[in-house]
Amino acid sequence: MKHLIFIATLTLSSIILNSCGLLGSSEEKQKEELYEWKQLVGFKSGSITAIATHGENVLYIAQSNRLSYSEEAGKNIKRFTAPDSADITKIKVYDRLYIIGDVYRSGAGFWGNRVSYVYASDDNGRNWEEIVGGFRMQDIVVSENMLHIGKKHGVITFDLEGDSVYKSNLFLYSKLSDHMEEITASADGSVYVSSHGGIFATFDRGTTWEKISTTIGKDYDHIKSIAVDDESDMIYAAEYRRLYYREKNEVKWIKKSINSGTEKVRLLSDNKIVTVDWDQVNYADKNSFEFQNIGPYYEQKESEYFSLEMLEVFTDNKIVVAGDEHIFVGTPINN
Repeated sequence: MKHLIFIATLTLSSIILNSCGLLGSSEEKQKEELYEWKQLVGFKSGSITAIATHGENVLYIAQSNRLSYSEEAGKNIKRFTAPDSADITKIKVYDRLYIIGDVYRSGAGFWGNRVSYVYASDDNGRNWEEIVGGFRMQDIVVSENMLHIGKKHGVITFDLEGDSVYKSNLFLYSKLSDHMEEITASADGSVYVSSHGGIFATFDRGTTWEKISTTIGKDYDHIKSIAVDDESDMIYAAEYRRLYYREKNEVKWIKKSINSGTEKVRLLSDNKIVTVDWDQVNYADKNSFEFQNIGPYYEQKESEYFSLEMLEVFTDNKIVVAGDEHIFVGTPINN
């Protein structure tokens, strides 16, 4: 049974973008700068756990059970609290705002345990509705009124119209950690999931799943991130220092080795592709795949831990990267 959880609003009058700490050493920068980077301030109180973008300027940032929301790509931020004091691990935006929140539950042994729930909001985090949960989740996607939940061993599909679990598919078992990494959907209703055991897809709204990465060797099929280009019908998958891509209807994946890691992969609307790894964003044309470092240029303090693990893009090609207590917004210089 669904129920509404009303959350008190905590408004931050004005948090502004700040470029402090972003150095522009000529030795580090490319000859032609492609992006101007600014660091968002006000996030030193706790590690950033999730980010999401929507449209040209809407930005969501999670720090444990706190959700920050901006309609100006990081300016004039409002802050709300997650339901059930849940630690937010994923944020997705569709017709509604969805989050995965990890909640501590007692009763599972001496120490209890942490389980995940999906919550939805129609007002950007002021009020929440619990959708489904009670197990650990990695990622979610909404497609054709179905909520697909990537978890350990497989995917659970929840019918948002029927308010019930439609299908539970467990298809991945190994001796290693075998949870799903990322899950995404294309405009035609196909859903793709990257995992420790390759790439899986459903073409029947979650009824059945099939492995579509059989041409990628088992030693290289820990796929960390996946993105779909609906305009060109291409799929892109990231694995450490390798990028795989193919047309949707093809079988064989093409491999592209790159000089830096690929923690996340995302697509820009101008035929460009971006990845993030450790302390830099890598940028390339999808036709050449000649990646270059485009920033952000940040002078790390000696006692500071700096690692960028999250990457999202706006529809106007601005880029957001985050990790630990750092978050940067990059704007195309010639846009």
